Amino acid sequence: MAKANEETVILTVSTTRLLPGLLRAFLREHPRVMVRQYTGSAEEMAMQIARGEADFCIAGAEIKGDEMAWEPLLVEEVYLIVPPDHPLSGRGAVRLAELRDEPFICVNKGHEFRELTDGFCRRAGFEPKVHFSGDEADVIADLVRQGLGVAFVPALTWWEKDEHETRRLRIEAPRCERVIGLAWSRRHHLTRAAEAFRDFARRYFAQLVGHEGVRGVEGWTQPPN
Repeated sequence: MAKANEETVILTVSTTRLLPGLLRAFLREHPRVMVRQYTGSAEEMAMQIARGEADFCIAGAEIKGDEMAWEPLLVEEVYLIVPPDHPLSGRGAVRLAELRDEPFICVNKGHEFRELTDGFCRRAGFEPKVHFSGDEADVIADLVRQGLGVAFVPALTWWEKDEHETRRLRIEAPRCERVIGLAWSRRHHLTRAAEAFRDFARRYFAQLVGHEGVRGVEGWTQPPN
């Protein structure tokens, strides 16, 4: 992966679901900038940043490294989605332990969101019974809709669509949420385009705080696995 010119911003992300709105707004404000985007595991993203192959990482867990800057931007709640005819579908909230015998539809192991949600289940006293794992959020949601299992979904992903064919349940215990943050290298030079993107990302995510399931980072700590 080669570093680009002054008018290019290179992102590496753990999830692409947050990008359309962010990039649409950024490119409207900065139409001459070109954005390139890659996905990867936390380890892969940290290496890309450290090698100067990407300007920023947008992730749902802290990206650590000796010369890594990490700025949490917001905290979003993580919900469960169940099929429309599920026995719990009429409930507004559940304890996660109530789902211990359910089949789970998950993202693949190695993905930061999978590590996070497996940790939620362990805190509730069980290992999830994973019946399907994959990389596509839309496929996971469709399998839940078809009655093949239940799945975790972050608040911002849930609100992307105006209509939902699954039922969303709040998790009363344990507390299930994740941080969305921005990481970059303190050692590598940031172009003007990259600095503009960082400033814009701060403003963009700040305006999402206050939506249902989304709050500021004050008092947030990484939940144990």
